[in-house]
Amino acid sequence: MNEMRAIAHKMIQEAIRLRVPLVLFFFILFLLPLLPFVLKSTGTLKAQLQLVLTYSFLLVVMMLAIQSIILTTASFTGEIQNKQIFLVDTKPVSRWQFFFGKFLGVCAINALFLAILGSFILLALYLGYMIGEKKEQDQISRELLTAARGCRPYFPEAMLTKRTNEEYERLQ
Repeated sequence: MNEMRAIAHKMIQEAIRLRVPLVLFFFILFLLPLLPFVLKSTGTLKAQLQLVLTYSFLLVVMMLAIQSIILTTASFTGEIQNKQIFLVDTKPVSRWQFFFGKFLGVCAINALFLAILGSFILLALYLGYMIGEKKEQDQISRELLTAARGCRPYFPEAMLTKRTNEEYERLQ
């Protein structure tokens, strides 16, 4: 376990040295405030917030995927070019520990990135929610800020009982 943690720590140090997460972080911080002005919706506050929320999370997920690909590719090619892979090969670390350690490092960077940018997005959503009127705020909290709303099916019990009895009589 210590070997994988050390490899993950080395991966985080490489990412800081490469400055890829920092560049992508500031790129997204530049784009996120522009989204409400660039994206046009039907004109209601709920539609605008839903559109901004959807596209901002889509942008963050896309940048996380790009960042993961760039970091892992740069890490592996850098280790092969600088012949550092031969030093790792002599250590008592199996291949799966090496790859899993790299994976943990990229996951830690992405988790930090997602937590920070997700909090910015939710802060922007909250600020957009607060500028609306009471009627719009109720609609947003009822329709946009809920994961799911339960719905009980309506069964007319008397009719159901009558049909069940009729079918029972028919089958007898």
